[in-house]
Amino acid sequence: MQEHSLDHLQAFALLAREYEQKYNELVEMTRNAMPEAVHQQLKIRAELTTDRFRAVQQAIFSMLLPETAIDSEELLKAGTALSRCFDEMRVLFQVLLEYSLGQYENDPS
Repeated sequence: MQEHSLDHLQAFALLAREYEQKYNELVEMTRNAMPEAVHQQLKIRAELTTDRFRAVQQAIFSMLLPETAIDSEELLKAGTALSRCFDEMRVLFQVLLEYSLGQYENDPS
């Protein structure tokens, strides 16, 4: 049980670092980009994230079938991947919202 708790904590820590990194990368990308480029980049990233989310969703649903033996490590990987996709969607939403409000235009920081 202790080992599984450590795995979960490591997964959460990794997800938190990735979230911050992805957010910062998108903010930087939108800061000096032309609006058309921002729109295209966000659209591409949203489509990729949605595709990955659906693939993980299907994998998790197949793990839940009665005839499927559920491996806890695989379930943790799937849960982490699903969380990662959710975080990416959240980052995209937040950056799009902030960008649409003009928060990154001519921001010297």
